[in-house]
Amino acid sequence: MVTKMKQIELKKILEDHAAWLEDENTGNRADFSDGDWYGVDMHGVNLRQARLGANLENDIVTRQSNLQGANLSKADLFVADLRGADLSGAYLRNANLTGANLSSVINLFDQSRNVRTDLSGADLTGANLTGADCTCTNLNGVDLVTANLTGANLAGANLTDADLSEADLTGANLTKANLTGANLKKAILRGTIMRDVNLKGAVLKGANLRGTDFTGADLTDADFTNATLRGVKGYEPMDKGTV
Repeated sequence: MVTKMKQIELKKILEDHAAWLEDENTGNRADFSDGDWYGVDMHGVNLRQARLGANLENDIVTRQSNLQGANLSKADLFVADLRGADLSGAYLRNANLTGANLSSVINLFDQSRNVRTDLSGADLTGANLTGADCTCTNLNGVDLVTANLTGANLAGANLTDADLSEADLTGANLTKANLTGANLKKAILRGTIMRDVNLKGAVLKGANLRGTDFTGADLTDADFTNATLRGVKGYEPMDKGTV
Protein backbone atom coordinates (compact mmCIF):
# COMPACT_ATOMS: atom_id res chain seq x y z
CA MET A 1 0.00 0.00 0.00
CA VAL A 2 1.30 3.44 -0.94
CA THR A 3 1.30 5.80 2.04
CA LYS A 4 1.03 9.59 1.95
CA MET A 5 4.60 9.74 3.23
CA LYS A 6 5.74 7.60 0.30
CA GLN A 7 4.07 9.97 -2.18
CA ILE A 8 5.76 12.96 -0.48
CA GLU A 9 9.10 11.15 -0.70
CA LEU A 10 8.47 10.44 -4.38
CA LYS A 11 7.66 14.09 -5.07
CA LYS A 12 10.97 15.20 -3.52
CA ILE A 13 12.93 12.59 -5.48
CA LEU A 14 11.32 13.70 -8.74
CA GLU A 15 11.97 17.38 -8.02
CA ASP A 16 15.64 16.64 -7.35
CA HIS A 17 15.81 14.50 -10.50
CA ALA A 18 14.33 17.26 -12.66
CA ALA A 19 16.98 19.64 -11.34
CA TRP A 20 19.70 17.04 -12.02
CA LEU A 21 18.56 16.64 -15.63
CA GLU A 22 18.98 20.38 -16.10
CA ASP A 23 22.36 20.56 -14.34
CA GLU A 24 24.19 17.56 -12.88
CA ASN A 25 25.79 19.86 -10.31
CA THR A 26 22.37 20.54 -8.79
CA GLY A 27 19.74 18.11 -7.59
CA ASN A 28 20.22 14.35 -7.57
CA ARG A 29 19.65 11.58 -10.04
CA ALA A 30 16.54 9.59 -9.11
CA ASP A 31 17.52 6.20 -7.68
CA PHE A 32 14.74 3.73 -6.90
CA SER A 33 17.03 0.70 -6.77
CA ASP A 34 16.77 0.42 -3.00
CA GLY A 35 13.21 0.37 -1.73
CA ASP A 36 9.65 -0.81 -2.13
CA TRP A 37 7.55 1.24 -4.56
CA TYR A 38 4.72 -1.25 -4.88
CA GLY A 39 1.66 0.35 -6.50
CA VAL A 40 3.17 3.83 -6.63
CA ASP A 41 1.61 6.36 -9.03
CA MET A 42 4.25 7.68 -11.46
CA HIS A 43 1.74 8.78 -14.08
CA GLY A 44 3.43 11.01 -16.67
CA VAL A 45 6.60 11.57 -14.64
CA ASN A 46 9.98 12.23 -16.22
CA LEU A 47 12.34 9.43 -15.21
CA ARG A 48 14.78 9.86 -18.05
CA GLN A 49 18.11 8.27 -17.08
CA ALA A 50 16.75 7.34 -13.65
CA ARG A 51 17.88 4.18 -11.88
CA LEU A 52 14.98 1.80 -11.35
CA GLY A 53 16.98 -1.39 -11.40
CA ALA A 54 18.07 -3.71 -8.65
CA ASN A 55 21.16 -4.95 -6.91
CA LEU A 56 21.83 -8.44 -5.64
CA GLU A 57 20.68 -7.63 -2.14
CA ASN A 58 17.55 -5.54 -2.58
CA ASP A 59 15.25 -5.81 -5.58
CA ILE A 60 13.20 -2.75 -6.45
CA VAL A 61 9.49 -3.44 -6.32
CA THR A 62 7.46 -1.35 -8.76
CA ARG A 63 4.88 -3.97 -9.67
CA GLN A 64 1.38 -2.74 -10.40
CA SER A 65 2.74 0.81 -10.54
CA ASN A 66 1.20 3.46 -12.78
CA LEU A 67 3.94 4.45 -15.23
CA GLN A 68 1.50 5.66 -17.89
CA GLY A 69 3.21 8.16 -20.17
CA ALA A 70 6.40 8.13 -18.07
CA ASN A 71 9.71 9.07 -19.68
CA LEU A 72 12.06 6.17 -18.98
CA SER A 73 14.48 6.70 -21.85
CA LYS A 74 17.94 5.31 -21.00
CA ALA A 75 16.63 4.35 -17.56
CA ASP A 76 18.35 1.51 -15.69
CA LEU A 77 15.69 -1.13 -15.05
CA PHE A 78 18.08 -4.04 -14.63
CA VAL A 79 16.12 -7.00 -13.17
CA ALA A 80 13.36 -4.60 -12.08
CA ASP A 81 10.03 -6.06 -10.98
CA LEU A 82 7.36 -4.48 -13.20
CA ARG A 83 4.74 -7.23 -12.99
CA GLY A 84 1.31 -5.86 -13.84
CA ALA A 85 2.59 -2.29 -14.22
CA ASP A 86 0.70 0.13 -16.49
CA LEU A 87 3.21 1.30 -19.11
CA SER A 88 0.72 2.68 -21.63
CA GLY A 89 2.31 5.41 -23.70
CA ALA A 90 5.57 5.19 -21.74
CA TYR A 91 8.85 6.13 -23.43
CA LEU A 92 11.54 3.49 -22.81
CA ARG A 93 13.81 4.04 -25.78
CA ASN A 94 17.31 2.61 -25.11
CA ALA A 95 16.36 1.62 -21.55
CA ASN A 96 18.17 -1.27 -19.88
CA LEU A 97 15.57 -3.92 -18.99
CA THR A 98 17.96 -6.86 -18.85
CA GLY A 99 16.40 -9.61 -16.75
CA ALA A 100 13.39 -7.43 -15.86
CA ASN A 101 10.09 -9.07 -14.98
CA LEU A 102 7.34 -7.57 -17.13
CA SER A 103 4.96 -10.50 -16.95
CA SER A 104 1.31 -9.49 -17.22
CA VAL A 105 2.29 -5.89 -18.02
CA ILE A 106 -0.84 -4.12 -19.26
CA ASN A 107 -1.79 -1.40 -21.70
CA LEU A 108 1.43 -0.91 -23.65
CA PHE A 109 -0.83 0.77 -26.19
CA ASP A 110 -2.81 3.74 -24.85
CA GLN A 111 -5.88 3.58 -27.09
CA SER A 112 -7.49 6.65 -25.54
CA ARG A 113 -4.61 8.83 -26.78
CA ASN A 114 -3.51 6.58 -29.66
CA VAL A 115 -0.01 6.54 -28.14
CA ARG A 116 2.24 3.51 -28.45
CA THR A 117 4.77 2.61 -25.80
CA ASP A 118 8.24 3.13 -27.26
CA LEU A 119 10.75 0.40 -26.38
CA SER A 120 12.89 0.86 -29.48
CA GLY A 121 16.54 0.07 -28.91
CA ALA A 122 15.88 -1.24 -25.39
CA ASP A 123 17.87 -4.12 -23.92
CA LEU A 124 15.42 -6.82 -22.82
CA THR A 125 17.90 -9.68 -22.74
CA GLY A 126 16.46 -12.50 -20.66
CA ALA A 127 13.44 -10.39 -19.66
CA ASN A 128 10.23 -12.07 -18.54
CA LEU A 129 7.28 -10.86 -20.62
CA THR A 130 5.02 -13.82 -19.99
CA GLY A 131 1.46 -12.89 -20.90
CA ALA A 132 2.40 -9.23 -21.43
CA ASP A 133 0.13 -7.06 -23.60
CA CYS A 134 2.50 -5.56 -26.16
CA THR A 135 -0.16 -4.75 -28.76
CA CYS A 136 1.14 -2.22 -31.32
CA THR A 137 4.25 -1.56 -29.19
CA ASN A 138 7.36 -0.11 -30.84
CA LEU A 139 10.06 -2.75 -30.32
CA ASN A 140 12.21 -1.72 -33.25
CA GLY A 141 15.76 -3.05 -32.87
CA VAL A 142 15.23 -4.33 -29.32
CA ASP A 143 17.42 -7.03 -27.82
CA LEU A 144 15.12 -9.86 -26.68
CA VAL A 145 17.71 -12.63 -26.67
CA THR A 146 16.53 -15.55 -24.49
CA ALA A 147 13.51 -13.47 -23.37
CA ASN A 148 10.37 -15.27 -22.18
CA LEU A 149 7.40 -14.10 -24.26
CA THR A 150 5.19 -17.11 -23.63
CA GLY A 151 1.57 -16.20 -24.27
CA ALA A 152 2.42 -12.54 -24.90
CA ASN A 153 0.21 -10.43 -27.17
CA LEU A 154 2.42 -8.78 -29.80
CA ALA A 155 -0.31 -8.19 -32.39
CA GLY A 156 0.62 -5.24 -34.61
CA ALA A 157 3.93 -4.72 -32.80
CA ASN A 158 6.94 -3.27 -34.63
CA LEU A 159 9.79 -5.77 -34.21
CA THR A 160 11.82 -4.65 -37.21
CA ASP A 161 15.45 -5.81 -36.84
CA ALA A 162 14.73 -7.09 -33.32
CA ASP A 163 16.97 -9.83 -31.92
CA LEU A 164 14.73 -12.65 -30.67
CA SER A 165 17.32 -15.40 -30.90
CA GLU A 166 16.60 -18.23 -28.46
CA ALA A 167 13.54 -16.36 -27.15
CA ASP A 168 10.49 -18.36 -26.09
CA LEU A 169 7.35 -17.21 -27.93
CA THR A 170 5.27 -20.30 -27.27
CA GLY A 171 1.60 -19.51 -27.78
CA ALA A 172 2.29 -15.81 -28.40
CA ASN A 173 0.09 -13.75 -30.72
CA LEU A 174 2.05 -11.87 -33.41
CA THR A 175 -0.83 -11.22 -35.81
CA LYS A 176 0.09 -8.41 -38.25
CA ALA A 177 3.38 -7.76 -36.43
CA ASN A 178 6.32 -6.40 -38.41
CA LEU A 179 9.37 -8.67 -38.06
CA THR A 180 11.27 -7.46 -41.11
CA GLY A 181 14.91 -8.46 -40.74
CA ALA A 182 14.33 -9.88 -37.27
CA ASN A 183 16.64 -12.54 -35.84
CA LEU A 184 14.65 -15.55 -34.60
CA LYS A 185 17.50 -18.04 -34.69
CA LYS A 186 16.78 -21.02 -32.43
CA ALA A 187 13.68 -19.26 -31.08
CA ILE A 188 10.78 -21.34 -29.75
CA LEU A 189 7.53 -20.53 -31.54
CA ARG A 190 5.43 -23.59 -30.80
CA GLY A 191 1.78 -22.84 -31.55
CA THR A 192 2.55 -19.17 -32.13
CA ILE A 193 0.01 -17.15 -34.13
CA MET A 194 1.79 -15.32 -36.95
CA ARG A 195 -1.08 -14.56 -39.28
CA ASP A 196 -0.48 -11.71 -41.74
CA VAL A 197 2.94 -11.09 -40.14
CA ASN A 198 5.76 -9.46 -42.11
CA LEU A 199 8.85 -11.70 -41.99
CA LYS A 200 10.73 -10.29 -44.97
CA GLY A 201 14.40 -11.19 -44.63
CA ALA A 202 13.89 -12.63 -41.14
CA VAL A 203 16.23 -15.37 -39.90
CA LEU A 204 14.53 -18.42 -38.38
CA LYS A 205 17.46 -20.86 -38.55
CA GLY A 206 16.97 -23.77 -36.19
CA ALA A 207 13.75 -22.28 -34.79
CA ASN A 208 11.08 -24.55 -33.34
CA LEU A 209 7.95 -23.69 -35.34
CA ARG A 210 5.75 -26.67 -34.58
CA GLY A 211 2.10 -25.78 -35.04
CA THR A 212 2.83 -22.15 -35.91
CA ASP A 213 0.19 -20.42 -38.06
CA PHE A 214 1.72 -18.39 -40.92
CA THR A 215 -1.55 -17.84 -42.79
CA GLY A 216 -1.28 -14.69 -44.91
CA ALA A 217 2.29 -13.99 -43.76
CA ASP A 218 4.90 -12.36 -45.99
CA LEU A 219 7.83 -14.78 -45.90
CA THR A 220 9.87 -13.20 -48.70
CA ASP A 221 13.56 -14.12 -48.27
CA ALA A 222 12.93 -15.51 -44.78
CA ASP A 223 15.51 -18.16 -43.80
CA PHE A 224 13.99 -21.37 -42.39
CA THR A 225 17.19 -23.45 -42.59
CA ASN A 226 17.06 -26.38 -40.13
CA ALA A 227 13.86 -25.06 -38.57
CA THR A 228 11.37 -27.56 -37.15
CA LEU A 229 8.25 -27.12 -39.28
CA ARG A 230 5.98 -29.97 -38.26
CA GLY A 231 2.32 -28.96 -38.28
CA VAL A 232 2.88 -25.41 -39.54
CA LYS A 233 0.06 -23.64 -41.38
CA GLY A 234 0.39 -21.27 -44.31
CA TYR A 235 3.95 -22.26 -45.24
CA GLU A 236 5.19 -24.93 -47.63
CA PRO A 237 8.49 -26.24 -46.22
CA MET A 238 9.74 -27.59 -49.57
CA ASP A 239 13.32 -28.78 -49.03
CA LYS A 240 14.13 -26.62 -46.04
CA GLY A 241 13.64 -27.30 -42.40
CA THR A 242 12.91 -30.43 -40.40
CA VAL A 243 9.48 -31.78 -41.15
